[in-house]
Amino acid sequence: MGHLLLLKIKYCLFIGLLLSSANFLSAQDENSEFNRITVGFSAVKDYLYSDLQYYWEPQVGFEGYFNTPFYFGNIQAGVTYCRYIGYTSQQPNFLSMIYYIQWEKEIYLSSPISIAFGGRIGLMDMTFDETESITEKTLLNESDLMVGIISKLNLNLPEGWTITIHGSYMTVFTSKKMEMVYAGIGLTKTFLTPDWLKEFFE
Repeated sequence: MGHLLLLKIKYCLFIGLLLSSANFLSAQDENSEFNRITVGFSAVKDYLYSDLQYYWEPQVGFEGYFNTPFYFGNIQAGVTYCRYIGYTSQQPNFLSMIYYIQWEKEIYLSSPISIAFGGRIGLMDMTFDETESITEKTLLNESDLMVGIISKLNLNLPEGWTITIHGSYMTVFTSKKMEMVYAGIGLTKTFLTPDWLKEFFE
């Protein structure tokens, strides 16, 4: 119970900091008008880049996010879901949920093709399966800071649709630092931001 309360407090502080930063940066840049919003969904695969690759096998996961113009680039907020299967009974399976926000700069190479680069920060929640050796609830959940860099290759289609191929390198500050390389492919749809939502962002 205490662990869940601590997680809720962390999330509230995290979201509050992000919203405060967004308001400050928006005030500094008159051209940040949030004039469009993009909603995306991707299939992703984690390729563990540390010793953890010898203990767990990442399954295909999913990512959902929204993206909007912000401060000389785009800002994106999303959630990534992935399940990890232990190679032996000594490593319990676990579910990972990554809550993140990122800033990226998009560069158009030609009319239909663009690339983007940026950085992200967030929280990674891990929920482990209960086993004979691990039954205490407080040991089955963990939440840690995550930072990373990202890149995208976009194929822009008519009517606001885009096929995107993306990759990210992330470090999670667990007791034994986790390094992960995510790759994904997905589809996005861009809409003009309604006036009421634009006023909320600004």
